[in-house]
Amino acid sequence: MQTCAAAGRVLPTPGELWAFSQQPGVTVGVGEQTDNVFNNGSTREAYIVSPGGDGFSTLTTFARPFRCVALPSN
Repeated sequence: MQTCAAAGRVLPTPGELWAFSQQPGVTVGVGEQTDNVFNNGSTREAYIVSPGGDGFSTLTTFARPFRCVALPSN
């Protein structure tokens, strides 16, 4: 998140990343992190979109690939 913020960008939402992953020629590798980060009891987890477009959550202590997106502007 800090990497994207430093570039003036954000992590995509799960829906945005899923829609992008459905485009021809696009792959999300082993799964990419979205902006959905939450506390699950005593752990901090992030929502991941996998190559097939499925989603799952995992601990934020595991490094995951991510991509930053720019917000639309005029």
